[in-house]
Amino acid sequence: MSAFFVGIDVGGTNIKIMVMTSDLDVLDWCVVPTQKDLGYEKISDNIIHAIEKIFINHGLNDPEVKSIGMGLPGIVDKHANKTVHLAYMAWNGFNPCKKIGAHFNAPSFIDNDGSLNAFGEYKFGVHEKFSNIVLLTLGTGVGCGVVIEGKIFRGSRNLGAELGHMQVEVEGAENCVHCGHPGCLEAYCSGLAMEKFALRQMPNFPTSILHQFIEQNRGVYDNAMITKGVQVGDDLCCQVMARFIKYLSVGVANVMKLFNPELILIGGGISNAGDVLLKPLAESIQDLVLHERQLCPVEKAILGPHAGMYGACAFAADSIA
Repeated sequence: MSAFFVGIDVGGTNIKIMVMTSDLDVLDWCVVPTQKDLGYEKISDNIIHAIEKIFINHGLNDPEVKSIGMGLPGIVDKHANKTVHLAYMAWNGFNPCKKIGAHFNAPSFIDNDGSLNAFGEYKFGVHEKFSNIVLLTLGTGVGCGVVIEGKIFRGSRNLGAELGHMQVEVEGAENCVHCGHPGCLEAYCSGLAMEKFALRQMPNFPTSILHQFIEQNRGVYDNAMITKGVQVGDDLCCQVMARFIKYLSVGVANVMKLFNPELILIGGGISNAGDVLLKPLAESIQDLVLHERQLCPVEKAILGPHAGMYGACAFAADSIA
């Protein structure tokens, strides 16, 4: 009978679950709503049911699960295999994967979701062509993960690689919504930061096409509108994107100077801007590094929103290797 690895990527809205064979080939995957107000016991039961359903759908009634990996949004003590503080879930001080592992009679391991996103991109996105990569996920916040020589960089207490909270501004700095400190990269280069700045500036640009886009979308703003506006030369949208790129350039150049990676990947919803974002970003970075040999490609992430569950599976396998 084949043996399997299970990867679980826990988010505030959805939980993504993937099952891989012992050769790290994808058997199947699914998404279930988190419904965090249900509480841990019910949510964990839903995860178990979803995993069982994958096996049943493939005619596997008594599968051997070798190990389970889970990515979580927040601070994780990997050595103690328990959470410290999660951003969206009240699951602090224990191993949320232990109950699931016990159900399948398998060891269970947890880590920060940003680290597992990067590990997934390393293992399955770039296919290990690069052994030193950094992933910046520009979503509601700024998620980060660093892989050095094929290993996740975590720092001495699993608190390293919090690149979203490096300071990129001092004078008149905006406060970060999540950590409260001024001048964080996340305060300028998250999806939330782009939205806040765009909406704040709209009254100053009454003829901007952004007003039209929002009206056509039943009054709902979307950051994808900024990309569309830049493509037609709208002044407000160009200003919003230019400001975003200015601060992202500082952050990315800092990453190059600190880690000297072979590749930096940009993920999250903002990455869908493609060359509208990446081309001027690459040009801006050149003047910020110490030497041209610190420069590396900056590309859109390959696995996108699936990176976490890929990484969780690879992490599960790596944890028992």
